[in-house]
Parts: sequence; C-alpha cells; structure tokens
Amino acid sequence: AFEAIEAIEDKEFKDSYRDFFMAALDRAAEGEISISGNPRVSHLAPGEKLELLSTRTPSPEFLSVNRELSRDIARAIGISFGGLTMNHENATYSSVRMENSSIWPVVVRRRERIAAPPCQSLYENWLDEEVGESRIEVKGGYEAFAANRERFAWALWQGPAKPSADDGKSAKASSERIFNGTSTLADECAELGKDPDEVFEQRQREHDRYVAAGMPSPFVRNPASNKDGDREEDETRKKERA
Repeated sequence: AFEAIEAIEDKEFKDSYRDFFMAALDRAAEGEISISGNPRVSHLAPGEKLELLSTRTPSPEFLSVNRELSRDIARAIGISFGGLTMNHENATYSSVRMENSSIWPVVVRRRERIAAPPCQSLYENWLDEEVGESRIEVKGGYEAFAANRERFAWALWQGPAKPSADDGKSAKASSERIFNGTSTLADECAELGKDPDEVFEQRQREHDRYVAAGMPSPFVRNPASNKDGDREEDETRKKERA
C-alpha cells in the first residue's frame, strides 16, 4: 500500500511538472514583444526574465577562437604561431624555444623532401656535364665518374639557420655540446645553415691574413683577457685532455 501511494504521488508530481512547462510554452507562443508605437510586453512567469541582446563584432569569444584557429593554421603550413600572427604576447624564452623546436622537424623534413630533390637533380646534371666536357678533372676520367656517380654527386643541402630566441644562450649551449662531446662542429654549423668546410677555410684565410700583417688573430684566445671562470674552465679542459 505504501509503494502504491508513492507511485501515485510521483505520477502527480511528474504531471504537474510537465503541465507547468507546457503552459509556459503555450504562453510564449501566444505572447509577443513589440517596441513599436504601441509597445507590448508579455507577462513573465516565475523564474523568467527579459533580456535584450545585441550583436557585437567581435564577440567576447572571438579572440580565443581566433587564437586556436591560428595555431592550427600555423601548424598546417609549417610555421610558428608567432610567425603567423606576429602576436608575441606573454612569450618567454622557454616558450619561444619550445615552439621553434616543435615545428623545426617539419621544416627539416620539408626541406629534405621538397626543396632538396630539385636542387640535387640540377647539381647532378651540371656535374655530369662538367666532368663529361673535361672542365672538371676526375681521376679515372668520365668512366670512373659514371661508375661512382652517387658518391661523386652526393651533397648535403643546407637551409637557413634555425631560429633562436636568445643568441647568447644558443651560443653557450652550442659550446657546451661541443665541450661535453655530444655534438660536432659540423652539426653546429648545420644549425646555423653553414658548411663546416667553408667555415674552416674562411677562418684559416682570415687567421693567416692577420698573422701575416702582424696583427693579433681574432681566432686565437688571449689567456690574459679571460676571466677567472674561463681560466678554471681552460685548466679543466687541459687536465681532461692529459
């Protein structure tokens, strides 16, 4: 009997709740709001309120939506968010470095698969013609070149330098990688978009020029100008080499 009474009360509560909303919908369908010469406003039920909305451009949500769309667009075309929007608000060294690091593999992959193949093809055909016409001498002649074409024509195509958020910190990190043996001069030159052999030859020419002119070479470190920390570091390196 108790369960039957509860079932009846639940049904009555559901019916009354449904009737309330049905009546509100019927009243809203019959009512209207007019701000003409004869203004009319429908009566509001308990819990309802009248709110006049206006159209605003951009809306408060525009900036957040635009930022998210810009991030997706920048990622798709292979550049950073800051490079696309020129918006560097709230950017820090760490955030900019992470942003560049995350997009850099995409840049390198596109360089290797899109930019490098046409350049390599032109270079191989040019080299083939130069060797075939004897303008470039190869030991063994053209026959040796043709037999080892891939080895002779192998090339590494360097692109622009990797973006840096702080050149001083990047240079220090580069020196540290070389010092602790986790990198090479070739790797660090590649980060700058330079050929290591050309850098070496240019440094050698400039060094010989300074020495021949009786001037101190900028490529020779002066121990007297080092700070205490540099002296200690140099001593540590000498001990490790020994």
